[in-house]
Amino acid sequence: MRRRTIIAIIITALVVFLTNKVWLNFKPMTVDFDISGRGICNIEVQLNKENNDKFEKIKSLGKKINLDKNQHAHFSIERAKFPKRLRLVFKNLDSTVEIKNITLKNKKYKLDDLNAFGINAGELALNQDTIQITPPQTENSIILTYNKPLKIRTSVKFDIKIFLIIMILTFLLAYKLTDYVANFSTIKNESRIEIIFLTIFFIFLFIPMIHINQNDISINENRYLANWKPLINKEGKINFNFGKNYNTWFNDRFNLRQYFLDINTYITLLLTKKAKKGIIDKNGFIYMNFEANHYYLLKQIDEKDYDTLIKFNNYLKDKNIELYVLLVPCKGYVYPPTEKILVNDNYDKLIEERVNSLNKNSNMHIINLQNKLKEESKNKYMYYKTDHHWTDDGAFIGYQELMKEITKKHPDIKILKDEDFDIFYNTKVRGDWGRDFLWGQSTRRTNIPLNYKKKLHKTEYRYYKHKNSNLLQTKVIHTPRKRVKYYYFPKGSDYRVILLGTSMSESLCEFIPYTFKNVFRLRNNNVKNISENEEFKIMKYYKKTILDYHPDIIIFCISDDNIRHLKNIFSMS
Repeated sequence: MRRRTIIAIIITALVVFLTNKVWLNFKPMTVDFDISGRGICNIEVQLNKENNDKFEKIKSLGKKINLDKNQHAHFSIERAKFPKRLRLVFKNLDSTVEIKNITLKNKKYKLDDLNAFGINAGELALNQDTIQITPPQTENSIILTYNKPLKIRTSVKFDIKIFLIIMILTFLLAYKLTDYVANFSTIKNESRIEIIFLTIFFIFLFIPMIHINQNDISINENRYLANWKPLINKEGKINFNFGKNYNTWFNDRFNLRQYFLDINTYITLLLTKKAKKGIIDKNGFIYMNFEANHYYLLKQIDEKDYDTLIKFNNYLKDKNIELYVLLVPCKGYVYPPTEKILVNDNYDKLIEERVNSLNKNSNMHIINLQNKLKEESKNKYMYYKTDHHWTDDGAFIGYQELMKEITKKHPDIKILKDEDFDIFYNTKVRGDWGRDFLWGQSTRRTNIPLNYKKKLHKTEYRYYKHKNSNLLQTKVIHTPRKRVKYYYFPKGSDYRVILLGTSMSESLCEFIPYTFKNVFRLRNNNVKNISENEEFKIMKYYKKTILDYHPDIIIFCISDDNIRHLKNIFSMS
């Protein structure tokens, strides 16, 4: 009797502890501030449990904020019981922003001492009640830290009724269970160990539900997490996909999810050098599985599929616009994997045939970089090891080859050289739209754990910063069906240029905007409200934009696997 009572008390204490969210209600810690600027950026609010600069024990919440209008940013962070330090992490910050009225705990706790704020990069200016942050040219990821300890705690409500109900019912059930187990072992001659094991097993089933991730964005995966979709929506309609929606929501947010993903990936990497959707060769290069399909996709293309690009070229000629197509090869065919499982030996020949088909009877300007990048790869890194994009060095080679072709007709244009830039080095990757220094898209897409990422990022890459970068004026617009950057450089050649194409164009933006006075960067993939199969329908979405801008030159930068999409340029359906 005494032993059963002790066991029941232990079980009751454990259940009461695990259900503390039910009877001990910690209200979310709110963080509010007013912010204004330009463009769209990701902001993550981090509250650290310890009073130090490491920020290892944090509760956080990330959101995407439109800075084009004065915005009131509100963050409601769950389970941040006793925060000691605060910082704001800004991603994809392309312009100066102003922040004021930073408050916590439903505006009851105001951070008045603005001198306590500091940033890791860029410029910080304090003006009365306003914080002004200007990102540096080389990095759009900024951390704003409040360096004084917070003297605040979340409000808590102790529900004595629910606490007593849980405690009493659990004790009675636990006592009855121990009594049942004792009798079961005696009468049925079964092992108590088996019963205990099953009990513990079912207890562990509740662990994924102990903490549900409430963030809108996964910073590690750089994507939105699935939203909660109720069984009955606000209009009173039944959601017949509730089961599927719930499964997606729970899979994105259950407790310890990232921990299990990291363990699985790490074990797989150690045993096979393979990761989700890719492989890692012995030289530390990550290759995505989609790169293996380039050869077969190109092989399926019919010559008539090129007619649309020729038609596009002729259409622009009639408008006195010159078209230059810059063709960037797949990384795997410049740096073949040591295992040689993702490439085909006939690829070079096939690409050359396809380019010759495009040039045939069309008088087009197509710059195929396949051989040039292979040659230059012997001395410099043309591509990142942990990303499918080309490096600044690779893009600079591509820029020079492009400009050699353009200056045949326009010898007055100055081609930039090494001496026009300050060179610096970084082991991280700057390849896409935001110009952030990150781990690389291949590590994110393959879900490689942080400690393994650090092992892979030991290679230093060269980066270019124009010596007159302070003169470049930039305006970023990212709205539905429109993702553009306007550049004005007073020292550039007096031409109007549109840089059209995919993410391979982004690293060219370190060079082309400093060559011409007016450059209009028009992104045609990964644009809001334009699906993947619509991305290359240039005339459907951008005909008016192109004609209104009146460009002298259009540079169309694409990777070789995009050739199959060129047939859609004039498609309106």
